[in-house]
Amino acid sequence: MENSTNNDATAQHQLGGIDIRDALNILSNRTPHEHHDCGDKDSLGEAGQSCCRGGADNPLPAEMKNMGQTIDLFAPSKESSVESSQQSSSPSETTAVTAGTNNNSIQQQQKLRESLRDLPIVDFLRMVLKCQEDRVKAYIHFDQKLKTVLLSRKLTDYPPACLSATAAFSVLSDTVMAIRDEVSTRIENKNDTEKKFETSIVRSICELQSSEREKLQLTAAFHLECLRASNLKQEDQRELQLLNSGQADLRSRIETCKTNINDILDDLRCGLTEKLEEEEEKKEAGRETNSN
Repeated sequence: MENSTNNDATAQHQLGGIDIRDALNILSNRTPHEHHDCGDKDSLGEAGQSCCRGGADNPLPAEMKNMGQTIDLFAPSKESSVESSQQSSSPSETTAVTAGTNNNSIQQQQKLRESLRDLPIVDFLRMVLKCQEDRVKAYIHFDQKLKTVLLSRKLTDYPPACLSATAAFSVLSDTVMAIRDEVSTRIENKNDTEKKFETSIVRSICELQSSEREKLQLTAAFHLECLRASNLKQEDQRELQLLNSGQADLRSRIETCKTNINDILDDLRCGLTEKLEEEEEKKEAGRETNSN
């Protein structure tokens, strides 16, 4: 059972979802404060956990509206029902469910890649930009869910939000990576000019995915800090101040990621504009030829 859980977490990380271990790792790797040497112990006599340990884009034309994927983050999800059923299932049943889920995911990825084979590079660029629009919406929903949890103080509502967010970000990430792979396979058959252009697109997509992965893990870490701060008693002012400082640091790093992502998106938009202008020039040349 434990191996199955670990494998699921690893697969989730590869798909571009939220791996809570990465979020905790961000928190644990921060610069320690002086009070970390205070030697606090927990009820078992082990070192206690300190406050710093462990733990928009251009709109698409109507003809492109089906090329992105917009997901309702907080609609009831299949994963939620699977998770609840696994709690009362035997190890063999759990393994079967996990295998079935993985097979469905593989089949969906294959269908996605097949649907991309005949599309031009212009459509790929539009799809990537549309996915980014949907990522922004997903972050808004995710942050709104955190605010709801903080107001209600029902911490049990947060794990389902993480599960739904992971599903949303994973599907969007799958789409972007499928586009990257398809463009990569076409490069060898291009002339030098086209090869240079499409190589730059692949590089931009790789940088985009890397920045998005970092932003997502920083966001998860920021959420954890907010939840920890909400659980502190009013008299714990020192620890609350440190947690607030940690939140400010994470917020700053998230903004840096956003800046990097926007720079990459600007490059992709420029590439899209360039290709659209080339297509228009070809059409104009064709019209002139036909008129002659």
